[in-house]
Amino acid sequence: MRITEIRMALADPNEEKGGPLAYCSVTFDDALVVHDIKIINTPRGPMIAMPSRKMQGRCSKCSTKNHLRARFCNQCGQELRLISTEADGQGSPLLYADVVHPVTVETRAFISSEILKKYEETKANLTRPR
Repeated sequence: MRITEIRMALADPNEEKGGPLAYCSVTFDDALVVHDIKIINTPRGPMIAMPSRKMQGRCSKCSTKNHLRARFCNQCGQELRLISTEADGQGSPLLYADVVHPVTVETRAFISSEILKKYEETKANLTRPR
């Protein structure tokens, strides 16, 4: 597997702290594109976050899907009971699920290093005088 293209869009630096640093799309072997990979800032430096979706549960009254931590149904206003979910390794409830993710540690490291390299290049090109 090889990465044939990485498209990078730096996030607005005026956005609230803790927001993404950049978003990117990665093309693999000129055949598969993964959109919405985020570069986020952590205490250990920038890292990638794969695309994810919010986990949802259904309202017992109208069966509309709602975010797991919603207090009231978006459709009928019924008060929702909190649904206990699986916990991650630190005991926090899983509120998001990956849409796409690497299967092996080596693949994650490869993808991550290529994306972060492109992020640093993009940042450097933006700050370089013309």
